[in-house]
Amino acid sequence: MNALAVGIAAWRLGAGRARKEDDVSHTAGVRCLAKPGDHVRRGQPILELHADDESRFAPAAEALAHPVTEQERGMIDEAVANLVPKEAGS
Repeated sequence: MNALAVGIAAWRLGAGRARKEDDVSHTAGVRCLAKPGDHVRRGQPILELHADDESRFAPAAEALAHPVTEQERGMIDEAVANLVPKEAGS
């Protein structure tokens, strides 16, 4: 399972924010129904999605099917660049 895709799905459900002024839904998120090493059968649900707004489910499911859009890749790259300290003199 792609952890980044699950994180993006949770964000699209409303569990995170793109900007600090965005609201966060405290009931939104992804619940894992299977743990690493569990035996799962074809068609067995392994994730449960939660959101306050039904319109958020399709974009979250898309994140799980296609992990990262170009726009999100740019946002991720920018966030990582902001976390990594620049070397002295650069």
